[in-house]
Amino acid sequence: MDQINLNISQRMWLDVVKDYDCEIFYRPGKVNVVVDALSRKSAGSSVPASCMRISVDSPLVSLIREAQTKGVRQENWKIERIRGEIIRFVQDSRGLLTHCGRVWVPMSSGVRQIVLEEAHESRFSIHPGATKM
Repeated sequence: MDQINLNISQRMWLDVVKDYDCEIFYRPGKVNVVVDALSRKSAGSSVPASCMRISVDSPLVSLIREAQTKGVRQENWKIERIRGEIIRFVQDSRGLLTHCGRVWVPMSSGVRQIVLEEAHESRFSIHPGATKM
């Protein structure tokens, strides 16, 4: 309260704090060791990678699996354009067919449209939409 010239940020905080009955003490950096240690950023990530793993269970997985069983049939190879690529498909731990590490979603089943709608219109989607791309 002794300072004559205050910047905008200090004025804002003064308006917030003036309604409370409190005392603010200045402590130089040497004395303020505990707070300083907590406020410093660590060199590495503070959260282990295993804590950041997310498991999502969706009915889309079963829809894709069903569409893949229909799309793999030999009569659908021409429609799906997978004639030469079918030998490169690999089944992952969820039972889905993948190609080069990506899940294959057949074109003829209508599941692609459902996946795209989920990616663009869901509340939980991260996609920003066509206007922000």
